[in-house]
Amino acid sequence: MLVHPVRRELDSPISFMGLEQDDLIVLAGAGYLISVIVPSLPLKVGQANLTFGVQMLALGAVFALWLSIRRDKPRYFLRDMLNAVAEPDVWVPTPDVWVRPVVQTPACQMNEGGETQP
Repeated sequence: MLVHPVRRELDSPISFMGLEQDDLIVLAGAGYLISVIVPSLPLKVGQANLTFGVQMLALGAVFALWLSIRRDKPRYFLRDMLNAVAEPDVWVPTPDVWVRPVVQTPACQMNEGGETQP
């Protein structure tokens, strides 16, 4: 039996459970931030603690907002945007080694023949 390696198409996105890399990063980041912020809120109704339910609703709302923002953007939008923001163009003033040096001499006077005299 012949066995051929399976090669992915170059244009097909890499996904995990239908979510691309940007989606997973936003989901993990939002989940972490929500799990840090929400437990500090007093979310009890009688004996019921609503913390977990509020966390899941908030995560769903944030992720739905992310999907609506990302809808018409190109693939790897978040990664490219973060790379552009993380690596600014830095302009450092340095001496220009290719320019002709300007030599300033003390005040000289020219005589009638065009020669300089100190």
